[in-house]
Amino acid sequence: MPNNGNNGTTSMVGWVYFAGILMILSGISQAFLGISDLVNKKYLFVGSERLIYATSNATAWGWVHLAVGALVVAAGFSLLHGSNWARIFAIFFMGLSFITNLVFIGVFPVWSIIAIAIDVVIIHALVVQGRDT
Repeated sequence: MPNNGNNGTTSMVGWVYFAGILMILSGISQAFLGISDLVNKKYLFVGSERLIYATSNATAWGWVHLAVGALVVAAGFSLLHGSNWARIFAIFFMGLSFITNLVFIGVFPVWSIIAIAIDVVIIHALVVQGRDT
């Protein structure tokens, strides 16, 4: 990547910061999903032909979503500060996002393709230029 003249860093460093911000927003969303599960104890899931409203005891999943959300938010802030463990966690998290979007490509084709492209760019930025942050 070409040098932008800022202390030897490249333009891909912006994608690393984008990954950090994306992780923070995703973690907040995940935490709200967990809180929603704990309060409402009902959830939605996609069936083969339509969206199905189901009732279930979602307390355990609520705590899981809340914990994962908090971890992703912490990793996102750490990634913005240049933490190496957060970079590794972000690569893993973006890989899971990539796989999840592949699974849902039949349900949300346009969004899944856009999200897969973003995941690939972020993984590339974190692997190639993550040390520059």
